[in-house]
Amino acid sequence: MIVWIPLHPQMEVTRTLPVRSPAEVLQQDYLRARGISLAQLARMSGIPIASVRRIASGQRVSPISPGIALRLAAVFGTSALYWLALQARYDLDRKHSERERVWLPDEAMQGGAGRTEIDHAR
Repeated sequence: MIVWIPLHPQMEVTRTLPVRSPAEVLQQDYLRARGISLAQLARMSGIPIASVRRIASGQRVSPISPGIALRLAAVFGTSALYWLALQARYDLDRKHSERERVWLPDEAMQGGAGRTEIDHAR
């Protein structure tokens, strides 16, 4: 089933749902649930086994690239956007958790001069 979601500049994902890493989703929802080993996934997807291991362990800074997403989508019958969205949501949640502060020009916020500090932690 294809679900079309229109993209909007103010688009957000609900924060009431638990955030899981793409590695956790891959391991629990796809590999374990289907009895697929890392070696089998590597063969089925054409992703090198070393990369599959890093992705499944969550060791890479940004484990789900567009190319990897396309390959996972082909193997598991999902969309590539699904894998990219999992990664983006996880990365955003981590940044929010770090209470990272971002500096933006005032013009972007209020149309004034100077800089404004925005705290993205909630």
